Amino acid sequence: MIPDPNQSRFNELVSRWCAGDIEAHEMSELEALFTEFPELLEEFTDATRLNSMLAQQYRGEAFATKLLLNSAAHQPGEDDPPMPLGQLERAYDTQRIVASRWALLAASVIFVAGLLGYGYLMSDRGAEQLAKNNLPAPVEIIQRIDCVFESERWGVMQENDFQIGETLQLAEGLALLRFARGAKVSIEGPAELKILSDNSFYLNEGRISAVCPPSANGFEINTPSGKIIDHGTEFGVHVLANGAAETHVFDGEVEVYPSTGQESFRLTSAMAARTRVNKKYVEIPNNPSLFIRVPDRLALDAMPKEGIAALSQLERPRLWFDATIGVQVDGKDRVICWQNMGSAKVESNAWQVGPGRRPIFEPETANGRPALRFDENQFLATTPLKLGNEVSVLVVAATQPREKNDQNGQIINFNGPSILVLDVIDGPRLEGRVYAHGGKYKGNNQLQSPIPLKQGELFVGGCRYSVQEDLFQLFTNGELTIESPAAGNIAANSSRVIGAHRWRSQDFYRGSIAEIVVYDRLLSEDEYQLAMLALMDKYKIQPKLVEDDPS
Repeated sequence: MIPDPNQSRFNELVSRWCAGDIEAHEMSELEALFTEFPELLEEFTDATRLNSMLAQQYRGEAFATKLLLNSAAHQPGEDDPPMPLGQLERAYDTQRIVASRWALLAASVIFVAGLLGYGYLMSDRGAEQLAKNNLPAPVEIIQRIDCVFESERWGVMQENDFQIGETLQLAEGLALLRFARGAKVSIEGPAELKILSDNSFYLNEGRISAVCPPSANGFEINTPSGKIIDHGTEFGVHVLANGAAETHVFDGEVEVYPSTGQESFRLTSAMAARTRVNKKYVEIPNNPSLFIRVPDRLALDAMPKEGIAALSQLERPRLWFDATIGVQVDGKDRVICWQNMGSAKVESNAWQVGPGRRPIFEPETANGRPALRFDENQFLATTPLKLGNEVSVLVVAATQPREKNDQNGQIINFNGPSILVLDVIDGPRLEGRVYAHGGKYKGNNQLQSPIPLKQGELFVGGCRYSVQEDLFQLFTNGELTIESPAAGNIAANSSRVIGAHRWRSQDFYRGSIAEIVVYDRLLSEDEYQLAMLALMDKYKIQPKLVEDDPS
């Protein structure tokens, strides 16, 4: 028997899950309830399946099943047909979990008393309105990273929601999907898959990785050479052009059913196998680095405790990249993903899908600490993030002589209507500038530090920028080196580019970057100075920048 407080809390968490706004700590709480009361998992499965079914019916053009619903969009009529009894009973059993969601999103309540024999067909207009209210689809795209869908090559925009039976063709790049029962899947183009349910799909070709929480137990991937069923795990699948499927288990366990009729077999952590069309399966070496994996949000207790993290006077930055944590690399130590430790609600991680454009992870190049090395052809780009007209930026980096003829090497490009850039120019010197496309400040508005940097030596640089305060300041190693009035609005909801121009084809940075910090406000002079000194202490950087004058 589940105690009433636990059952009540479970109902609240399931309702938030169905609404799509459950927080990470609430997800942990839900999983803890599954562990303590395993019978809740079946109840959760029934609730989420019905939730998905209702959402599909609302979105469709025709409704094979009627809903027990009373709303301003539709009043019951005498000729409305009854709801099938079995489905009515399921709706009644689950309505206590999802009622608050439908009340919020559809401005209606599920009728029980007095209406148990009748269901009401929503008008097309009502269905369209409900579809606009963000009812969850069986599958949705939650992130797009430099991706192009096949349909978009022909001018047809790819929606973010997918219904059962729909096919997704990814020509290039990376897309992150979330299934209604909780599984998260990264798909690397080129790939083609078909949605079979809110917990399964058919992978015809391509490479995916999946993370399956307890709510998605039984998550299923079908391939030309068999199927893979999850038993609480993280794993990757690669379907080759000949139909063979390689399954690599990173953590947990999956069961593989070959299409040849052979008995199923299980793979656990660090195991892998290849199933083949009309051939016996073979075991192969496990290689997680072949896959772009779905990163979990970094836990607060896993974050560094020194540098700016030790400053109780400052909040967590909006963007915060530190090479000591959250770096995903491929088999050649090239960086696929650099996770944002910042406070942004959107997971604005920095990505590079193309292997040849990935910076190199070096574990000790930043005075004994890790950093990313950029060799004038590499860059990372964040998923879009909104920042305003006030920012405070700090970077820990070391520059190397450039070999290309670019005018500058861009450390970070903020990519907006008027573009804030922090870069290194010949000298080498740190430069901050705002490029405005038009208006009063049209063109490059540059601040160039008079203090040269020493090649290959770490420095802490950055800027304070505020339209409201009409301020643009450039700093290096604790010193204000130059300032000017602000050069117009820089607010934008866009991808930030690390190591290159926003076009991603020029102004490549050459050197290493160990840490990037961006606050979405103007830090006070004292706060900014504290942050710079904390980073200098963390990386053992001395204020002196240049070699002694030989004269």
